[in-house]
Amino acid sequence: MKKNYLLLAAFASALTFAACSNDELGEINQNPPIATEVVEGATFEIAISNQGVGTKATRPMGSSAADNNVNTIALKAYKWDGTTWNDVTSSGATQEENKVAFKYVSGAATNAENTIISNGILTYNEDMEESVPGDQQHINKKAKVEVVGLETNTTYQFVAYGYNGTSNAYPYGTLTGAGEGFATGVFKAAMNLDFNDATSGEANKYKMEEIFAAYANAKTVTSEKTDAEGNPEIVFTVTPTLELTRQVAGMLAYFQHIPTYLPEQNNADGQLYKVKKLQVIANHTSSDFYFPAVLLEDEDFNGVPSTQDDEDVLMTFDFSNIAKNYNADDLSSNSEWEFYNISESSESGYASPFAEGYSTPQYTDGNSFKMVDGAIFGARYLLPYDKHYGEGTTLKLRFLGESDQVLQERDVTTANIPNGGTMYAYDIRCNNFYSIGQKLATDTTDPDPDDPDDDDEPIDLRSNDINVRINDAWAVLHNMGIE
Repeated sequence: MKKNYLLLAAFASALTFAACSNDELGEINQNPPIATEVVEGATFEIAISNQGVGTKATRPMGSSAADNNVNTIALKAYKWDGTTWNDVTSSGATQEENKVAFKYVSGAATNAENTIISNGILTYNEDMEESVPGDQQHINKKAKVEVVGLETNTTYQFVAYGYNGTSNAYPYGTLTGAGEGFATGVFKAAMNLDFNDATSGEANKYKMEEIFAAYANAKTVTSEKTDAEGNPEIVFTVTPTLELTRQVAGMLAYFQHIPTYLPEQNNADGQLYKVKKLQVIANHTSSDFYFPAVLLEDEDFNGVPSTQDDEDVLMTFDFSNIAKNYNADDLSSNSEWEFYNISESSESGYASPFAEGYSTPQYTDGNSFKMVDGAIFGARYLLPYDKHYGEGTTLKLRFLGESDQVLQERDVTTANIPNGGTMYAYDIRCNNFYSIGQKLATDTTDPDPDDPDDDDEPIDLRSNDINVRINDAWAVLHNMGIE
């Protein structure tokens, strides 16, 4: 039997692959590190890249840092028949007739070496690492994968899906469990969580996992070289490359100096009411998402819009649960909510100063989540949607009174204005991060003592400051302002 092979290269972060020589492999350059090595003919490597320091289990977001919790990459192969793409990935642990199979050769994956990868799924030890934006320390988990059964003069499409497969983690534990598949290699996540359900919505908001995906097309030809059995090798005319990027959006909300009393925004009598809750509101919601987004007509918007044009409560901070002075007798129009820091809250029995349902990343190396004293925090993934859904500002803050009456609303603005948008009406785009306040690392409030620009900066709800920075892991980091 002919031995036809390809080594695929994937990169489970929002960083780009580029072909390079052996000498270039592993070098750290500015934008981004080289992660692909052309070994011979049409050969690649596959690698998971993590960054920086700090190890954690399944990852709630704790910052806009450049990290991920991918420990599984599923590979799919499609063959073009002149009209459509046909799935030619062998199932199980053997190569099926007229299909291709992926064989793990060597590297950092936990699969058995020199054996067919069952269902094309590579697995890795679960160790997620983090770096602040701009940190050029990168760790590449390399693995050589041989693709067996290629046909000559054929166009293939290879799709890679990166996700966390531990304990059947959401949204799927195996690729076939992802839901509805398409001949083009696009999958629907098949989300079944009702984020707005009154009984489970708050907890469910934080169950969404980040998904990475990419694809590459390549045409095969017969090489002049022969394999060990004397048969001509089949190679690619152009070395394919893959770029795995996040398939959802992300956001954090980080506030300080929250007033205890506010007047009703549309009431001229000036009466003050106790502020019980603060909510982060989106003017629309998506119910599902497709991936890889790059295979869609508009890769920025891979969300499946909800059929109802309803707003979405992204986060809720309930001060009756987290403010240590909520029942104090000396509150006034000039007072602010006070909060226990994380260590104090665990000792006092009060809830930590987080959004409802949010839990911090759990480290295995002794590090812990750090934030500015007196601040509140929440972070989550969210599904992309177009700004044209709903009316008014894309994101806003809503202050509620003790009877859940609306006291005030404040617009969340951005300086990263998309074409056709405004600072108020903008898009929630795939692989963009929307940061209301700045937190660039989870386990410190000062990532680099020599760089004052990377310090934690919770939004002061008495001001309208806007600080915009670009994160080198997310495609775009929007640091949002408040008006």
